[in-house]
Amino acid sequence: MGMVTVKSYTHLFKGLGTILMGSVPASAIYWAIYERTKKALKSSTNDRPELYTVCEMGAAMVAESFASTFRNPFEVTKQFIQVRGYSNPLKAIVEISQVRIRSALSFTEARTASTVLWVGSHDHA
Repeated sequence: MGMVTVKSYTHLFKGLGTILMGSVPASAIYWAIYERTKKALKSSTNDRPELYTVCEMGAAMVAESFASTFRNPFEVTKQFIQVRGYSNPLKAIVEISQVRIRSALSFTEARTASTVLWVGSHDHA
C-alpha cells in the first residue's frame, strides 16, 4: 500500500515549507559555484571551445556536490514529516538527531568490537 492509500494526498504536501527553506538557498549555491567554477576551468584551458563541454560538466559536478551537502538535511526532514506525519519540523529534526546519534554510537561500538576480535585473533600466530 502506498502512502496516499494509507494516509491522504495532503501528506504529499507536508514539509513543503521545509523543502523550500533548503532548495531555494541550495539553488543559489549551485548557480554561484557553477558559474565561478566554469569560468575558472575555461580560463585554465586557455578558452579552447572544444573543452567547453568538459569544463561545464566539471563545474556542474563541483556545484552539485556543494548544493547537495546543503540540501540533504532538508530533504531528510521533509521525508520524516511526510511519512511520520509530523506537523512541527522541529520534532522531526529531534527524532532524526536521535536516530543519527544512535547509529553513530552503534557503528562505533561495532567497529571497536570487530577491531578487538581481529587483533585478538592474531595474538596467537
